[in-house]
Parts: sequence; structure tokens; C-alpha cells
Amino acid sequence: MINSGPATPLAAVDAQRLRRLASFVVSLLAGRPLHHGGPLHDLRPAASGLEFIDHRDFIAGDDPRGIDWRASARRRQPLVRRYRDERASDWLILLDRSASMDASAGVWSLAVQLAAGLAFVPMQLGHRTLVALFSDRLDAWSSIGRSETAYLAQRRLLATAMARQCGGASRPEAALPLTERGSRVLLISDGLRQDAMVPALARLRSAAGGLEMIQVQGPLPELDGPVTAVDIENGSERVLMGDTATRAEAVKARTELDAALTEGCRRLRVPLSRARPGDDWDRVLLRHLLRHPRPAVGNGDVSLAQERARAVQ
Repeated sequence: MINSGPATPLAAVDAQRLRRLASFVVSLLAGRPLHHGGPLHDLRPAASGLEFIDHRDFIAGDDPRGIDWRASARRRQPLVRRYRDERASDWLILLDRSASMDASAGVWSLAVQLAAGLAFVPMQLGHRTLVALFSDRLDAWSSIGRSETAYLAQRRLLATAMARQCGGASRPEAALPLTERGSRVLLISDGLRQDAMVPALARLRSAAGGLEMIQVQGPLPELDGPVTAVDIENGSERVLMGDTATRAEAVKARTELDAALTEGCRRLRVPLSRARPGDDWDRVLLRHLLRHPRPAVGNGDVSLAQERARAVQ
């Protein structure tokens, strides 16, 4: 049973939204496997498509086209088919818990929600998932699995996780010991590192069968008058005059860093999505898993069903 307290980020990641998202993904894949970024190092022949596993109860949000009417008639209740991706593999969900992930309101909460959703959806296609937390080191990780028991253990890890209050640079490469050839790595981070994380991405991509990234960032803070800026990851301080020029400098630095990450991901063939506080976690994942770009600002009232309709077009 999936349950989270109302005050936690995972309260929004309930069973109905999880299963509805998984149903949308399976429906929109239309028999195609769930692909990932980067080349496959596993040289074993890989099938393509979805293989039927069993049935489960129909719930609100499921695609009616997935109902097995014969099985439903026998059981006298609507049942939908469950499938396994014939290229089933292991998914490693890496969540950045460095101090910068909690510097802007809402970033950490959204990142935790994305990790919980990403741990669930691949399981519905037969993949195994593992959730790991990192900062300047590998901080914690769950057991790997595809069962409800495994998922509940991953949720418990995420429910108690917190971003570091200070220190802890972002080093996703610290998770290399958990990465196996042929596995898929999905990184959730703000990408705030001087090298834009590109060297770390290259190492992870080389070690795994595929790599993807979702960058979660909040807005830059408003500055008014003299302020002391403290780097919460390395402790360094700098006195700044909060004015238009200072903000322009900060925006320029952020833009250059994001551009370096974008170019690095393009060169490494790493699919990159971006999200910000206020985005619905399930819409972010639907767009990312099906490779559709983020809508422009002002489309916040678009429902998940409309996102699905857009993806079909």
C-alpha cells in the first residue's frame, strides 16, 4: 500500500497518479520499448516491443483500449493487460542531495517526487529499479527490484531523505560502483557544478548502457542592497551589491552553465529535460520518458490527459 503523510513531498505521488502515468506511458509507447540515451554495451541480442505479463484491476485514468474484455467477463470486473518491456533492464535513479538542491524553494520536493515516479514506471514494464542518493559521495541507496515490496522500500528511503544543509558538492560519479554495463542511469540534479557535470556524465555514460538527466532548478534570488553571498557547498563568502548589474552577472553565469550542460548532453547523446518548482512531477516524467519538450511558460493549466493527447499528435 502506497501511503505518505500529507506534509511530505511524496503525498503528491499517490497510487492513482502513479498508475495513471504508467498507463499513459504504456499506451503511448504502442508496443515500442522504453528507450534510453546512449549506446548499449550489452551485446546480447535484444528483442523489441512489449510482452504480455498478466492482468490488473482497471483504475481511473487507465486507457479503456487496454481492457481485456474476455478476461474481464470471466472475472466480472474490468481488467487491463500488463506488459513487460522485452529489453527489460536495471534502472539506477540518482538523486542529488547536495546543499544547492535545497537553496531554492520547491527544488528538493520536486526532485524527490520525480525520483519516486521514475522508480515506479519502469517497474510496470518489467525493469528493475534502484534509488541512490549522492552529494560529494554515495550517501545511501535502496535494494534493487521490480516488486511492490522493493518500491515501498525505495519510497521509505526517499521519504526520509533530506538535502544537505551545507557542504557536499555534486559528484554523481560517486555512484559508479552501483553502475553495471547494460544498466540505465537517470540523474536528477540542478547541474550546478563549475564543469556543468559534463565529465561526470561522460564517465557514467561510458559505464552504463544508457544515461538520461532531468535538471531541476529554481529561480535566482532577488538581491537588494549589500549582501553576503555564501557558497553553501564549499563555505566561501563574497560580499555583493544587490543591484541590476549583479543580477545580470548571475543570470549570465547561470545561462552559460546551462548552455554548457546542454551542449555536453548533446555531444554525449544524453537526453536532457528541465523542470522547475511548480511543475507537476507526472507531466515532467511523461514528457521526458516520451521525449517531448517542456511547454512554454503559461501552459501550467494543461492537464496530464492533454499532455498525452499532445504526445499522440
